[in-house]
Amino acid sequence: MRFPDDVSMALLRAGWSPSRHVGLRVAEWRSRVRSFQGDPLPWKVAEVLGEFGGLRVYAQGPGVDVARTSFEVDPTLAFGMDRLYAEFSAAMGAVLWPAGEASNGYLAIGMDERGRCGVFMERVYLATETFDELVIALVRGVRSGTEWAGG
Repeated sequence: MRFPDDVSMALLRAGWSPSRHVGLRVAEWRSRVRSFQGDPLPWKVAEVLGEFGGLRVYAQGPGVDVARTSFEVDPTLAFGMDRLYAEFSAAMGAVLWPAGEASNGYLAIGMDERGRCGVFMERVYLATETFDELVIALVRGVRSGTEWAGG
């Protein structure tokens, strides 16, 4: 099973399905993110956007370690945050591409070309090896043990 039942339910309520793909939106995002970031969108980031792009997943209440956190998958929400992405790309040792936001815009979600994810604003709040791990951590309120600075 890819996601635990409670996480699957939150995703399904948001409109996700295992076969979901929003290819036309990904093409639009590729173009818009290239102008934001200056480089083409990596394949792994485009793959995640194709499956989860446009979803707003609601999660609230106490979690396992921290509060459950709602998030939205839309790279255009990061426009205007070039400096923030540059700073955290340097801090995490990899170029971060915008993937969305969490906690009603309080936190940014970035992904590197390998699919590793970071949730950050004034510090890194969560770092995961995959987007699936990020989804599980946000919906369940799990604190990450991953630190992948340095590539």
